[in-house]
Amino acid sequence: MKGPALALTVLALLLSQPEPADAQGLAIAIAGDTVTLRTNDWSFLTGEPLARVKEGRTVRVELTALVLPAPARNAAAAVRRVCSISYDLWEERFAVATAGAAPASVSHLTAAAAETWCLDKLVVPIASLGGVDPQRFWIRLDYRILDGDGAQDSDDSGLTLQRLIDVLSRRRKTDAPARALEGGPFRLR
Repeated sequence: MKGPALALTVLALLLSQPEPADAQGLAIAIAGDTVTLRTNDWSFLTGEPLARVKEGRTVRVELTALVLPAPARNAAAAVRRVCSISYDLWEERFAVATAGAAPASVSHLTAAAAETWCLDKLVVPIASLGGVDPQRFWIRLDYRILDGDGAQDSDDSGLTLQRLIDVLSRRRKTDAPARALEGGPFRLR
């Protein structure tokens, strides 16, 4: 193969490659029986939440991963996690804690590391993907800065139909608007 034929072959191969899963800024990683999420351009410790935490207040962030059978469709599964973030004024580092079935905490983090730690705690069990095609699904990642009520979630892990309904219907007047990032199609390999 020479010249134009080789160039056309290379071009055809390049065009036939699937779009990278993280083209929209959201990627997945499979570890054992769970799916974890990765982002490269998604941040929630900015603006007012960052100012509030640096004033010494604890900021609670609700992260939700919705597994979708197609873009902008109703969720087939949902996982929610609430992280409480505080700031050490002397060391200028962040601490994060989660409650629920698997409570955890960490300190001495940068803002980016605190966000990544929160996202790492939001894992989607592969067993919960029963309602979607494991070879073609989308994930919507939402976050909401919780404000005011100070209520602690007694159990913020696990998947139940009631939790899915609660997550999808939850709207508090005092909550900051949610921000979302949707990516896909993803597939389990």
